[in-house]
Amino acid sequence: ANPTQGPNPPPKKQHQASPLRELQQIRFCTMTLVKQIRFAVPAAAAIGAAAWGGNLALLGLAPVAVALWASRTRRTAAWLVMLAYYMAVARGLPIGAAKFFGGDWAALFAVSLWLGASLALSLPWALLWSAQRTGYYWRIPVAVILCVIPPIGLVGWGNPVLAAGVFFPAMGWGGVIAMALALVAIAYAPWRTGMALAACGLAGLMFTATPAAPEWIEAKDTSYGGAGDGGRDFMRDFAANQQMIAIAMQSKAPYMLFPETVAGLWTDATADLWAEAAEELKRTGRTVLVGAEIPIDGTNTTKNALVYVGAEQGQLQQRIPVPVSMWRPWADSGTVADVMGHGVGQLNGLRAAVFVCYEQLLAWPALLSMAAQPQLLVGAANDYWAADTSIPHIQNMTLRAWSRAFSVPVVQAVNF
Repeated sequence: ANPTQGPNPPPKKQHQASPLRELQQIRFCTMTLVKQIRFAVPAAAAIGAAAWGGNLALLGLAPVAVALWASRTRRTAAWLVMLAYYMAVARGLPIGAAKFFGGDWAALFAVSLWLGASLALSLPWALLWSAQRTGYYWRIPVAVILCVIPPIGLVGWGNPVLAAGVFFPAMGWGGVIAMALALVAIAYAPWRTGMALAACGLAGLMFTATPAAPEWIEAKDTSYGGAGDGGRDFMRDFAANQQMIAIAMQSKAPYMLFPETVAGLWTDATADLWAEAAEELKRTGRTVLVGAEIPIDGTNTTKNALVYVGAEQGQLQQRIPVPVSMWRPWADSGTVADVMGHGVGQLNGLRAAVFVCYEQLLAWPALLSMAAQPQLLVGAANDYWAADTSIPHIQNMTLRAWSRAFSVPVVQAVNF
């Protein structure tokens, strides 16, 4: 040892946070999060419920949810805002799904579907949020796209881009792009963007007319009920077919549209039941479109389609049936899907895009259809299981929004 040096200094103690300090930090973070969500989360839920309630004008509120998301300073708060928004949009799902499936476990299963789908839709927004509010020019479009395309797009309801039908009517793809840019702008300058969108919406109401449904096709709503997931009611299907045949024979319309699956299974027996009416329809140059499940030979699966009866022959097939209850990719039964299909066929010499029930709620099949440049939108639904929920109103509004955005007339029929 060096005798000129004093004793070695004691080693410096590393700073350790006291339990009290840790508790103070936890309390601070918790209080900050509470301040971030106590108004924003209920507001997002209110926006989701109001924007997706059947009133097309109120759909214009949907972009405000993006503004709330962008203004949060915590990722958890931003995620909870979008989770509340999507849960409010799909608020009818737990009640409707519980009625469809029935049984003691149905309510729990329905809530699980509702929460699971909402979690999936809110996930891209949680991952793409930025604490510095930077990069939203690419983050928001990516979040929107992830919520449109499969797999998340298979439950992709409530997409705020559909507000293009309110703010940019008759602009087609230009309106969709403008709406996506508006979502970016509202994240940076919510008040100025909101006022600009309000002006666009007012101008659209004043100068753009909603396309009128064609007079040559008659859409007939029905009240035949349904059997849910408990099996088929063949007597109900037989009675429903007889009633539809009588209605079709009394009508003078060149074309008639009935709702989804009201004919039940389209077997040889069903075709025979319609045979006499089909001959009369051919003789008079008329065609009926009736919803039915078409068995696929050699399998236990079916197609959910609108079957042409009469002068024209053909089918318009549903592309995305309801996952789990109808479409079961893991099983050798259920309803087949065509996730990449555009759903466009010929009807009275026009390109007609079909939207059957569940796919009316989704942006993915709608955008695929619009890419095929349809001249008519045909909606058919069987909403007996959702009659007491918001779902039928949202389906109707969504079709009208696409119709207005792309200036394509729409005709639709629903069974309750």
